[in-house]
Amino acid sequence: MLREKFSFDEVNQRIRDSYEIENQVISSMPDPLVSVYLPTYQHANYICEAIESILMQETDFAFELIIGEDFSTDGTREIVYQYAENYPYLIRLITADYNVQQQANHMRCLLACRGKYIAICSGDDYWTDPQKLQKQADFMVANPEFSMCYHSYQIKKDGVIGDRILPVKPKDFSRDELLETPHGMPTFTKMVINIFQDLDVKILYKFHNDYPMNALLGTFGKCKFLGDIKPGVYRYHSGGAWQSQDPKAKLHNYFFLKMRLYYYFLEMNDEKSALICLESLRKTLEEHRYSNKNRKIFEVSRSHLEFYYRGIHFKFIYYPVVRFFNRRVNRLFGKKN
Repeated sequence: MLREKFSFDEVNQRIRDSYEIENQVISSMPDPLVSVYLPTYQHANYICEAIESILMQETDFAFELIIGEDFSTDGTREIVYQYAENYPYLIRLITADYNVQQQANHMRCLLACRGKYIAICSGDDYWTDPQKLQKQADFMVANPEFSMCYHSYQIKKDGVIGDRILPVKPKDFSRDELLETPHGMPTFTKMVINIFQDLDVKILYKFHNDYPMNALLGTFGKCKFLGDIKPGVYRYHSGGAWQSQDPKAKLHNYFFLKMRLYYYFLEMNDEKSALICLESLRKTLEEHRYSNKNRKIFEVSRSHLEFYYRGIHFKFIYYPVVRFFNRRVNRLFGKKN
């Protein structure tokens, strides 16, 4: 089975060691419609722009801002403390006396969100439309069959915002398409329903990141692209959590994610969702069968897949037998035998 960097007990202890700086948000705002969550670590050069893009939001509803500060040493910690002091009726600052790492930071803040909807903006990205939250919340309230919505964005690299508005071909996503963990929806462009108050914390531990969260949200509803919101700005820099990962490690993590989702839906006795995840995994593996021109690292067949990673040989047997798998996939996707 797949393993996390830290065990559940280790992550849970890090969450228990965390605390919230004293504020007046909960007492003055008992029922916010939206929780905005801002994770930050070593973002001293960017954090003010991120927070100000949230403070400029014009809404006819109450929203709270939850900042997850992960014991930065570059001045970020002092900056967010000052903001929390200046906005005691809006900002809830959650931190610890040591670096709890990304997973625990993400989980502790999602669990703290009280709003019916959640919008996330990392400390190195920012929004440009003061009506972003209002427009997204209006749509979500009016369309309960949707579990999330998102908008366009632009990339800022070396201090320059690119001309391209992404995604190039925006689209809506069905429930089944969300189970396939599609690309093109950066976290800071989305607003999602809050499923975390009732979600088993062990499930959140397994699926705390963006892609698996899309799949879980897909079990609750569809996703809508909103074209009337100005593009947000995604900052591309070497210190970014995603950009700093090794490309090959990203790819393997993506494969492992799809395996984990497959196992999860099997455990939940959701055969249709499990097969969608398995078909998505097979497609992804077929698309990346070669790591380079000289070495084949993937072997894919109808019955199994094998690959090598850091000298370790992995073999994944499709469940439960080839004939069953093919029959169910063909039935699900309308394919002919």
